[in-house]
Amino acid sequence: TLAALEAGYRHIDTAYLYLNERGVSAAAQTRFRLGYAPDSSNGLKEHLAANGVSTRSGRDWLEVDGGGAKGGGLVVTHMDHRIAMSFLIMGLASAHETKVDDSRFIATSFPDFTGLMNGMGAKLTPAP
Repeated sequence: TLAALEAGYRHIDTAYLYLNERGVSAAAQTRFRLGYAPDSSNGLKEHLAANGVSTRSGRDWLEVDGGGAKGGGLVVTHMDHRIAMSFLIMGLASAHETKVDDSRFIATSFPDFTGLMNGMGAKLTPAP
């Protein structure tokens, strides 16, 4: 990891190491897409754009313009609880409702996310 940082890397995916240390086989990781993350910078740009947020980017950076998201877009989470939670939170400050395609995976890291958010005034509801 230190060698990677010294070589200039700033984002190091260690999910597979975490899963290996816990005895999850490579076959299980592949079958259930554990540790999988879609091309996060492109996916993030697309989801932000779908919700009225402008961005600029380069090979290894993403700049997001602040000042309010319009919302109204659908975010495809690819079973990523972090994407789901991030965009649901963004939706709280958006002019229009922000939707995620699947929020079930939030429970993998934050089982009471919806309850806590609704307790603070959010109106998160499961899709019909």
